[in-house]
Amino acid sequence: MQISLTVLGGGQSIGKSCFLLSVGDQHVLLDCGSFVGKDTKKALPDFSKLPKSMTVNDITAVLISHFHMDHIGGLLYLTEQLKYKGDIYASSPTRAVLPLLLRNNRVLLTNQAQVQSTVTMETFAKLTKHIREVTVNESIQLNPNLRITAHIAGHVLGAVMWEIEAYGRSILYTGDFSDEPGGFIPSYQLPARFLRPGNLDMLIMECTYGNTEFKSYEDRKNTLLDSVLSTIQNRGKVLIPCYGIGHTQELLAMFLDLWNSKNLTTPIYFSSQDTKSTLPLFSYYSSWTSHPLSLQSDRIQPFRMEFAASEEPFLLFATHPTMTSGVSKAVFPSIAGNPKNMVIFLGQNSPDTIAGQIMNSPAVTLDGKNIPVLCQRKIVPFSAHPDRKANCRLIERTGASCVVLIHGDKANCVGLSKYYSKMHKNGPIFMIPENGKVVTFECRKKRLFMDWREEFQAKRGKETPALFRGDTMEIQKSGRFLEVVNSAVIPISEEEWKSVSRDNLVESEYVDNHGVRIWWTEKTKDRAFHYIQRLESLNKKKKSE
Repeated sequence: MQISLTVLGGGQSIGKSCFLLSVGDQHVLLDCGSFVGKDTKKALPDFSKLPKSMTVNDITAVLISHFHMDHIGGLLYLTEQLKYKGDIYASSPTRAVLPLLLRNNRVLLTNQAQVQSTVTMETFAKLTKHIREVTVNESIQLNPNLRITAHIAGHVLGAVMWEIEAYGRSILYTGDFSDEPGGFIPSYQLPARFLRPGNLDMLIMECTYGNTEFKSYEDRKNTLLDSVLSTIQNRGKVLIPCYGIGHTQELLAMFLDLWNSKNLTTPIYFSSQDTKSTLPLFSYYSSWTSHPLSLQSDRIQPFRMEFAASEEPFLLFATHPTMTSGVSKAVFPSIAGNPKNMVIFLGQNSPDTIAGQIMNSPAVTLDGKNIPVLCQRKIVPFSAHPDRKANCRLIERTGASCVVLIHGDKANCVGLSKYYSKMHKNGPIFMIPENGKVVTFECRKKRLFMDWREEFQAKRGKETPALFRGDTMEIQKSGRFLEVVNSAVIPISEEEWKSVSRDNLVESEYVDNHGVRIWWTEKTKDRAFHYIQRLESLNKKKKSE
């Protein structure tokens, strides 16, 4: 069965992520974002690239990964202008935050979506009714041939990866994800079954920093804190362009700890009222975070534009991260002319945005005025995206037959594919589509089923014990690789399983009310059989007691 991916936005670029995934007659739209840049004519996904004779109402479902504008900004265009009537699926935190972000970008959305009437609160309420909340790791059978499952992606509160199963094919769309232990938002989480070779046909993966390797989370955190502290102590002002909701709350808490430890009185400002008004959401959805969030301090205050003229230093978190609009754009001229001041970007920005131009140009034009850029400028990757190492780990873990790289410029996508292919001779097929292009992958996987006991008997030199339940062995053939996968279920308790030291090279997971399932391949069967013998010994010891 052929898998097809039509790139309506987010191909070889960052912005307006929107992908039509098709398997047979099943069509799923993955995100529907907008590009927050100068050219509003090209800000929306290009739905003219849908397959011929297909309309948006042939789409079975829309799956939203998280609440950032480059993933949700096109939803009003989809529902109001194109009249999409179907369901939209998102996590509960995403559904709660999404209307707030869209409301804050109301004027921009009205221009982009070419909606006849002004976008109103009623419009947002109508959109919210389309959105169905999902629980992570719980599969939803949309019809007999299509099933979807959300998995925790990290990145921001409520972000999910989407697993799509259609006609026996399995696809994983990462959205934006993170793999950073120690952060306020935990790393992505996938079930153990994703370790099983050949489980995944296609991995659609973000590649924002695919050709870059980060320093550790702690190193980047210290760089950010030190950069701000040194600027403040030198009586400079610090501007951090960011979203009003998301990482800003985590960063405010981080800097409040620093301020308290150094006994600083310099004000910390935020530009968006949503930064403070959404704090209860972080408490309500605390299961999505690694620790509670507290921002009770007089040092943290709302920003007013007259503060920009002050001679005193301050730290300002201001929307929007691309500086195409919002307070970050408005306040920049008062920051730009002083070498003591600093602008810190938390991630890469497209060269088409004001933020991208500020990083690479001695001057920028804002509202027709030429603004010399004399202030310090720095990028500290703190936007919770994976680097090359994290991307490679996910590819290795899933063992996907085909990897489609999206949400990254061409240099990052090509760089990652070349690097991985050089390190793994029998790796997956890589695809790097542009906007408007269609990529297809023909799954040629063949499965031959046979009894696994013979191999186990030959290895052990004796009869297969009754301890093990019968299972199957698969020979999986897909393009470049031939893989033999075997498994067995061992009926012991979860506590007993945990008491035996794990072998990190052997995949195993506890199956409720059944026992422990172990998978092995030709490369790992010796280790797997040794591991099974240890578990068997534990079981025999228990019976003799």
